[in-house]
Amino acid sequence: MPENLQPETMSTWMRDVERRLRAVESRSVPIGMPLDRFFDNQIITSSTPTLAFVLGIPYTGRSGVHVTMGLIIAGSAEITLTAQPGQPTETDSSTFLFTGTANGFLSFNWDLTGVVAIGDFLDIAVYASVATGGDSVIVRPPWGYEADPAFINATTDGNPVFA
Repeated sequence: MPENLQPETMSTWMRDVERRLRAVESRSVPIGMPLDRFFDNQIITSSTPTLAFVLGIPYTGRSGVHVTMGLIIAGSAEITLTAQPGQPTETDSSTFLFTGTANGFLSFNWDLTGVVAIGDFLDIAVYASVATGGDSVIVRPPWGYEADPAFINATTDGNPVFA
């Protein structure tokens, strides 16, 4: 703060403080960053949803999450994210179904408002399955971050995008 603020500099100083505060409040917070960056890819060939990875958030700071993972799909695959807050009965999920052979990244921008409270523990489980025998999906370790839902255009279904 400058010494001897004058009326003409006070408004400029306050606008700058407000701009910096908005930037801090809307920042994204990383989640699920593995300590060991060399997790093995998970190869799923089962038609039953199989747990591939779990992203843990020990202290939820925002109600929107962005999760991205690499996929190599041969045939068809279904990827489901399940939010598991502190109480196991309060779950929510978002599912993506893909038919065809592809290699790319699957991203979810998921609004968990009303599902998890700020400050709660939250697990986001990644489940994968295939439609028929002979199909497979390789799921690479996911990564993500927390953000305000409006900041990442999050929706309640996660708005999954594969590219």
